[in-house]
Order: sequence, then structure tokens, then C-alpha cells
Amino acid sequence: MAGSDISKDDKLSVFEEIIQVSSPVWTWVYDKNASLLHSNCPSEAIFDHAFELFGFRQEMLKRSASHRPCVLAISPGLFWYIAFEYSGGELFRCVCLGPVSPQKVSIPAVATVLNSMNSQQIDPLWKHEFLKVLKDIPIEQSLYMQRYLITLNYLLTGQRSDLGDIYYDTAAAIAPESDSSGPHRSRRAVYRAEKALLEAVKNGSSDYLRAFDNSVNISSGVPIQSKDPLRRAKTSLVVFVTLVSRAAMAGGLSPDEAYPLGDHYIQIIESSDSMSQLLTISRPMYEDFLKRVRRVRMAGKYSRPVRDAISFIESNVARRLTAADVASSVGYSEYYLTRRFRQETGQKMGDFIVSRKLERARFLLADTDHSITRISQDLSFSSRSYFSRLFQKAYGITPAQYRADL
Repeated sequence: MAGSDISKDDKLSVFEEIIQVSSPVWTWVYDKNASLLHSNCPSEAIFDHAFELFGFRQEMLKRSASHRPCVLAISPGLFWYIAFEYSGGELFRCVCLGPVSPQKVSIPAVATVLNSMNSQQIDPLWKHEFLKVLKDIPIEQSLYMQRYLITLNYLLTGQRSDLGDIYYDTAAAIAPESDSSGPHRSRRAVYRAEKALLEAVKNGSSDYLRAFDNSVNISSGVPIQSKDPLRRAKTSLVVFVTLVSRAAMAGGLSPDEAYPLGDHYIQIIESSDSMSQLLTISRPMYEDFLKRVRRVRMAGKYSRPVRDAISFIESNVARRLTAADVASSVGYSEYYLTRRFRQETGQKMGDFIVSRKLERARFLLADTDHSITRISQDLSFSSRSYFSRLFQKAYGITPAQYRADL
């Protein structure tokens, strides 16, 4: 039978079998409303309820709009890897792999998370059974799971992707274990990723999540020579906090605020007694510094309506946006908002939207291997040629020349 004659359902079944041969990773298939259709997990009801309890059902549907595979997790280090299938441009189903953990799950840490939640939501019998079956959670390196996810995404969409396309929608995102060779370990790639990471903090950039996710995909941190993995992780995180705090001060955050904040996170790091605790620190810390820089840069400069508009544009820069879209989303009339926007920023809102798209394009050109055509499509430009003309007009150089000069 020709490969093109095999249905996606058959391919998915083969994929499940292949995964099970090499690893006991479970597969879950949800419909467009996040109702479970199929799972090969022996504790299906228990883990499906956990998926609901942790808010992942709703979050999964939310993330499907990005058309990117994603990772969801809870802080003790339980990870779900999710790809989406579409039909006619609309979500058709969601396929998940997991839950898995990069190391043996700390049952007390999971119990602590459950105890911190609304006790009325948690059935004591379910909690007892859930903590009991956690010992059977597959332990898998994140790099392998990412490769499974990329394969699954290709199976469902026919689109090729790379590690940088995976969206980590979790405060527990971790750096994947990496090979010691290949382009993702090159010093140049690490330097570019770390530079983008710190520049995002300095500029209060809207692209900070992409910068963060891309950096952890490329670099696993400072190569500390120590036989103690926990000590290595702590030292690497302390260095990361220090670099981020310096970038934040360069972006305008007061040293009186930046130094105590950095000390606060370093104390949290040093007081951590497990890897699972450390997994929850880096991303919230990074976001905390960056958002403080953004507040400093915007405070007193723009009115609330304009700040809301800028925030919405930066959060949705990949979409095809109009002034009417922005006004409707932030709750103001188009006439009032566009007039006030131009008064305060000196730019028409449409020009500002384009400038933010081009800023994102510069990041993608420098920090990913995506083709120029793909970047123009991902940022909702009408064509590659139109994107190139706007880019050259703004920066005096074509996208291809910009990438070649890096």
C-alpha cells in the first residue's frame, strides 16, 4: 500500500506502537472540544481527571490557536507534549504524549501542589489513587520527547518543524538534555540565543517567551564541573539570575529594585533541596524582571488606553491586525483610540503594528533557521516580496542580507 493511501488514524496507531516499543509513553487523543476520545494509558480515568484539574484541558484549546506544538506542565516536573490537527483551518483534534518526567517524580512535591489547590475540587479517593500511580510515570529525557512531538506534529499537519517551534506554556519549562555535537550546541548558536534572551529583558520585548524557549532548547546552562547535579543546576541558575538582573538594569530598572529582587531569587535557588523545585524558578524569574522593565519603560509615557493597545499588539503581533481589531479588543472606539495613539506615540497605529512585526522578523531572522518565506507567512504579511520591501524600507537592507551579515 502506498504511503499516501494510509489514513492519519492508521499512521497514529503505528506511531503509538512505535513509541511503546522504545518507551512506555502514553498517547491521548482529544476532540476539538477537549473531550477524550482514546488513550492507551492503563490509568486513563485518573490521569484524564488530573489533566482537567490542572487546567490543561482549557489551556490546550487556547494554545491550539497558535498552530504550534506545545508543552504543558505542573511544577513537580510532570510534562504533557501536545500537537494539533486541523481541518479546513479549524481545530479537529489534539493528540498528547504523557505525562512524563525527566526524573523520578517527587510524590511529596506533587502532594504539596495538590494541597495548595482548592480542597473542594479534589476527591480524597482520587488523590490517593493519583499519588499511588505516579510511581509508574515514564521517565524520559526532554530532548527525546521533543523529537517525538516534532514527529507527531508532522504526522498530523504535514509540516516540518524544529525545536524552536515548540511552545513551552509552563512555569516549569526546563532545558532539554542536548547532544554535545551538532548545530544546536555550537557556541555561535548559544551566543545568539543568550544575546536575544538578555536583549529581550533590556528592551522589555514582547518576544520574551520565544527568546526564553529558544534559549533553553539550545543551551542547558553554564557547564559547571561538579559531581553533584543539584549543585550544578543551582550554580547555573544563580549565574542566569545575575545576567538577567544586569540586563534589567541596563533596560532602566533601578538598582535599588534589581539587586534585592535578584538576591530574593538567589535565596530561593539556594534553599531548594530538589531538582523539581529548581524547575519552577527560571522562567517566572525571567518574566518578573522583564515585566518590571516594561512597566518602567511605559510608566508615565503613555495613557492607559495606549498602553493597553500596545500590549495587545505586542501579544498578537503574528496575527493580521487592524486598528479596528485592536480597538475592539481593548474596549475603546476606533476613532478615539487611533487619535489618542497617534498623539502619544507619533505614529499611526497601522505603522506601529508593522514596526512591531518587523522587529519580530529581525529576531526570527537572527535566532532561527526559518526561511524568509515562512517568517513572512508566520507574521501574516501578504507575500514574501511585500515583507522584503517593508523590511528594506525600515532597515535599509533586505532580510536575506540582514541574515547573511549576522
